[in-house]
Amino acid sequence: MGVTIHFEGSTTDINKAKETIAYATFFAESLGWEVRPFQEKVLVYVEKLRMMGGKTFKWVTRTNLEVAKSWGWKKPKEDEEISEEFGVVINPTKPFNTESIRISFWKYKNKYYIKDFCKTQVFSENEKANLIAHQLIITMLLTIKYTWIGNLKITDEGDFFLPLTYEERERIIKENIREEYWEEYMKKKPFDFTNLVKAHAGNLKVINLVAGTLFELGYDVETPTFSIRHKKEDE
Repeated sequence: MGVTIHFEGSTTDINKAKETIAYATFFAESLGWEVRPFQEKVLVYVEKLRMMGGKTFKWVTRTNLEVAKSWGWKKPKEDEEISEEFGVVINPTKPFNTESIRISFWKYKNKYYIKDFCKTQVFSENEKANLIAHQLIITMLLTIKYTWIGNLKITDEGDFFLPLTYEERERIIKENIREEYWEEYMKKKPFDFTNLVKAHAGNLKVINLVAGTLFELGYDVETPTFSIRHKKEDE
């Protein structure tokens, strides 16, 4: 739970994939963030999710090959491929305290796919800089979209970036937003810092409400802002 930036796209040009990774590396290193290159074998497949009302969503995803083997996987099925995932893991450094960001690609049916997410949740007064990290990550992803990966879809739960075209917004609301909020979403302005602050504050309230409820039910609870350990006394 928390404010998340989702992104996914593809290209048939491996050079665009490599240039994207080189740019992400340059972007992060220019900010003094930690960058770790990586390469690993993955199992690539089409994942499906059937929603209420009969609508089915499909997307290409991957799992580390060794993890897939631990699940009992043995050899590729008709819609599966073994691929090499390559890219970088970016870790924002202080004063930021967000999740790591993975900018990487893997191949499936002659396309190179990029798909991941990053949470930027502000949990306390000491983590307000995460609001700026959120803006920086959006800037990096938009540069990737408008320079190399034109079909990159960016879904920002912080409502800081909203698609600039009606068609893109319409796709976002149909895939991610309940119908009663469609009209409100379409009217929102992009790059609105107030929306970003509200989204983080709203999620923080929900997280602490859930933590407090669990505590009242007798569970041990510890979150960045709700840190109470409940211990039952021996009867």
